[in-house]
Amino acid sequence: WRAPWGLTQEHEMPNKAKGKQALVCKLSPSNSDKWLNCPGYGQAVAALPPREEVLNDAADEGTAAHSLFEYCGRMGVPPQDLLGSKFGRFTVDDEMASSVQAALLWVRDWEVKRAGSVQHEVPLELPLGDYVLTGTSDVIGYSHKTLALLAFDYKHGQGVWVDAENNSQVGLYILAAIHYLEKAGLKYGEVLGVIAQPRIDWSGRPVIREWMPTRQTLEALKARAVEATYEALIPGAPRRAGSHCKWCPAAA
Repeated sequence: WRAPWGLTQEHEMPNKAKGKQALVCKLSPSNSDKWLNCPGYGQAVAALPPREEVLNDAADEGTAAHSLFEYCGRMGVPPQDLLGSKFGRFTVDDEMASSVQAALLWVRDWEVKRAGSVQHEVPLELPLGDYVLTGTSDVIGYSHKTLALLAFDYKHGQGVWVDAENNSQVGLYILAAIHYLEKAGLKYGEVLGVIAQPRIDWSGRPVIREWMPTRQTLEALKARAVEATYEALIPGAPRRAGSHCKWCPAAA
């Protein structure tokens, strides 16, 4: 069995809205905290002048850890076996290997307990009215036997705590996975969203956090996302300040 994840020529759809539509940057699950809360985010970022690429150690290290996570997950290789190997600009050290190993062990435990299988770096899409949301989930898992569905997001950063409960990024990955299952005529039962942040351990709180959203919660998120993407495409959509502005490239 191979899950029906991934973009195909048949599934790819242009983002065409009726009437005049504003130019926006790509809206995705990973930046959903911004466009769900700020209608003008997409237009503001799209209007930014080109910037010279600047090296960002934290971001590049996170990318390296994600590459290690994907490689080890696909190939079944323990991260410790790759100590000293380079991914991008970074060399796999004990901390990176142990962090990735913690996430891989959790995923493997889910596979065993739910009689499921997983895929890494899964491209997904979710129609939201006239906008087709696209993104890539670190891990999507599904079980034909138990009908369990998993969306798993690995975060290597240790500066900002990311909660799993009501996490819009994970929720949109789940909705996109459900979209594919329904198109394939497959049923689903237990739905689980997970944030793994092995390098952050504040006050003994779990570094791998679970969220089991109800169908009503997911339906509410989808409705909110449909409305938000519609508003984002209206020329002159207003910007709205809030905590989501912290990492926004268009923030003043």
